[in-house]
Amino acid sequence: MKSEFKSPRMGRRGALMLIGAAVPVLALSTKAANAFQMPESTAHYVPDATDGKPCAKCKFYEGSNACKVVKGSISPKGTCMLWQPH
Repeated sequence: MKSEFKSPRMGRRGALMLIGAAVPVLALSTKAANAFQMPESTAHYVPDATDGKPCAKCKFYEGSNACKVVKGSISPKGTCMLWQPH
């Protein structure tokens, strides 16, 4: 009697196809994050942080009142919903 059970493991071809599909998506998402900034209102930016999460301690803050993901003049004392620790 022949078994109809197929292994759940992915073959070499399947793995290469998955990697090939993922690389452009990851590259685009990285470029998109750097190329597009959202308005302050969309990010819920406020110029004075009251939650202990100031822009100066966020990984997106670039110094000189600039942010990688929020448009405009960003205060190092401000905060938004996108805040991430260094």
